[in-house]
Order: sequence, then structure tokens, then C-alpha cells
Amino acid sequence: MTTKLYRVTMRGALNWSGTQGSHGVSFVMARESNEAYNIVRADLGRRDLGFANDRELKCVELIAEDTEYPDCGTRLYAFDKPMKTGIK
Repeated sequence: MTTKLYRVTMRGALNWSGTQGSHGVSFVMARESNEAYNIVRADLGRRDLGFANDRELKCVELIAEDTEYPDCGTRLYAFDKPMKTGIK
């Protein structure tokens, strides 16, 4: 499975001023859409942000894929370690 970039939108706005920021829309790198949602949901729950119904999923959108010919039409460049680009 390739790494993909997803936009995860929660049902609740989860927007506050101050240091907590905005958590209603998140961008997540994961292998599957369920994994992307679970990453966001776990973080919101761990930090006790919003009410339980605010943490419900509204939608998950595939933005890009780390593959040569992505089905979604947008290439994601994700690397575990820095690459030599040859650019000076």
C-alpha cells in the first residue's frame, strides 16, 4: 500500500480562538481512509477536544498519493529520509 494524503472533516466545527486552534479539518498521511480518520479521532479524544458528536466523521477526501501514476490525479512526494536532489 502506498502513502496517501487525506483531508479529514469532522462533523463539529471544533474551532476555538487561542492556543487550541482549529481541528474541524485536518490533513493526514495514511495508507487508508479509515486509518486517517482513526488518527484524527484518537488525537481529538486524547486531548478531550469538543463533544463526542463533534468528533464524528463528516467526510474523508483523498488529496494525493505517493505513487508514480496516482488514481486521484495528484502526486504526493513522501519520503522516510532526505533524498539527494542534485540541485545546488
